[in-house]
Amino acid sequence: MNVIDQKDKISMNLAKMQALLISITGEGFDSFETMNRELQHNFLITLSDFANETREAWREVETS
Repeated sequence: MNVIDQKDKISMNLAKMQALLISITGEGFDSFETMNRELQHNFLITLSDFANETREAWREVETS
């Protein structure tokens, strides 16, 4: 991927992570705590995947 594509990926992943985190904040994390354990796990894995993809894209931008 070229630098512009990587920057777009970084921006998109950050927006997704922000939206996911906003969806579980407030009300003392009640919305997250009411999810069953499998959904909580999947939610956190999704955030972790976005963070890892974003880190990899940033490394590619830095080395370009």
